[in-house]
Amino acid sequence: MKQVVITGVSTGIGHASTKVLINRGFRVFGSVRRQEDADRLENEFGERFVPLLFDVTDEAAVQTAAETVGRHLGASTLDGLVNNAGIEVTGPLAYLPVDQFREQLEVNLVGPLIVTKAFLPLLGSDPARCSFSGAYSASKFGLEGFSESLRRELILFGIDVIIIRPGAESSGFEKPS
Repeated sequence: MKQVVITGVSTGIGHASTKVLINRGFRVFGSVRRQEDADRLENEFGERFVPLLFDVTDEAAVQTAAETVGRHLGASTLDGLVNNAGIEVTGPLAYLPVDQFREQLEVNLVGPLIVTKAFLPLLGSDPARCSFSGAYSASKFGLEGFSESLRRELILFGIDVIIIRPGAESSGFEKPS
């Protein structure tokens, strides 16, 4: 039987994905933040659903859930991890309180990092073979999305936001110490 972890399964896409995968014979370990959601989904989906109770921003709770999944798997590995959980903070970027923007990034970007790091060993990863610049790339990709959104918001006022996409160039910057 194939086995996957899906975050944010109480409603929406996470719930629908869980339903589809269980109907196709998967066991789904699904995360929710409230016990009542865990109980409801366990009743709805049956024995192929294993609820995991955690908020994606809570590293200790995510790690505990990964240990629980590891016990269920035994010598097996996970067949997939779906980082679905997320929130939507609405409002124009220029007027959005910074703490709300931080919360958006914490749940929708930092949360998946926390979850991925906790479950990677169960997917069969080898940390000795990983040496890349993913954090830098993610931040620059996020900056591009931020700039594109700001461009669309500020065009109403005749303000242009331009994204520069330079080619490869040695910048000489160093990592902060």
